[in-house]
Amino acid sequence: MLITLACSPLSRVTTHLYSGGWDGIFRAYDVHSYTPYSSVALGHPINCIKVDPSGSGDIYVGGNGGFLAKLNHTN
Repeated sequence: MLITLACSPLSRVTTHLYSGGWDGIFRAYDVHSYTPYSSVALGHPINCIKVDPSGSGDIYVGGNGGFLAKLNHTN
């Protein structure tokens, strides 16, 4: 079950979409081709995703019981 989505403006146009849910898998998609290009099994249900707006490529993923992971996506 999908719980959260986040978009990443890595340039002036949003090109990436991130998702997470009860299965504990963080997924990244290309919004132009509608295809997934990356996934990470985090082992915890994912409740929120926040993309750092500074353009650093850092993505914060939060879940149940205080779970927090910092991932990095750079082109």
